[in-house]
Amino acid sequence: MLVFGHDDVLVVTIKIVHYLIIFVLSVSLFFSSTLFLCVALLMTGCTATAYIADASATGVSVRDDATVIDKNGDTLLFEKYGLESYNRDVFAFNEVLDRNIYRPVALSYQRYVPAFFRIAIGNILSNINEIDIAVNNILQLKLLDAGSDILRFLINSTIGILGIFDVATPMGLEKHNEDFGQTLGYWGVGEGYYVLFPVFPLGMTLRDWTGFMVDMNYLDHDFLSLNTDTKTTLTILGFVNLRAGLLNREGGIIGDRYSFIKNSYLQNRRFLVRDGQLTEEDAFLDDQLDYEDLERFE
Repeated sequence: MLVFGHDDVLVVTIKIVHYLIIFVLSVSLFFSSTLFLCVALLMTGCTATAYIADASATGVSVRDDATVIDKNGDTLLFEKYGLESYNRDVFAFNEVLDRNIYRPVALSYQRYVPAFFRIAIGNILSNINEIDIAVNNILQLKLLDAGSDILRFLINSTIGILGIFDVATPMGLEKHNEDFGQTLGYWGVGEGYYVLFPVFPLGMTLRDWTGFMVDMNYLDHDFLSLNTDTKTTLTILGFVNLRAGLLNREGGIIGDRYSFIKNSYLQNRRFLVRDGQLTEEDAFLDDQLDYEDLERFE
């Protein structure tokens, strides 16, 4: 029988208060980042204006806020024009890195590391993050899910031998996926622009970049408490394990890689923030996009 001591309750309480403070600070950081990006976009205003003019010439209408609308009135999940050009340049650079470094390493990892060890590594990394997932669930007022997360951590850390084995899932304790970006979304913070940065293989919205920075630098207490060598090793293993897990999904990419990956990411994040409730706006765009029109002004 699992028993919580006074020290455990105190530690959890301190972490919750700490996370609430970070929540307020991160909201401020998000709006500061948005303001910074808006200033940067103003510097590319001429390019954006040219894109919008070309878009309008093809029969695709543009709202006052530069959101592109297709002929059927459907909003396309494309960035504001101007940022699109920057993102595609960074995407092309990252694709070169992926082809020559990331993907070959992931292939070797998948080919030569036995499946048992790959699963164990994934389980350990997942278990390290359980308490932070629990705290984000508390911040989103999902108290039952938070209790389940804490139990998962205790069971997998003991019976599962430091998380090597996932014992909790067969016991009916569902694995949740929460982070600070989702917490911000739960409380109504907008997702902002979709932005890519060099070297990082995937782009994120401004809200998720803010959440990522807060998670990495403040909230991931169990990870931050490790020594530098261990943190570096786990970070590398986590990235390689993630990239290897995407290898089998590459065949499902249809059409333009950049648009497909971006739209898949946006859909997935909205799915997570809304706990599985999608709107008509989030339907896949394959049937909506008129590629011949878009190719004329991209």
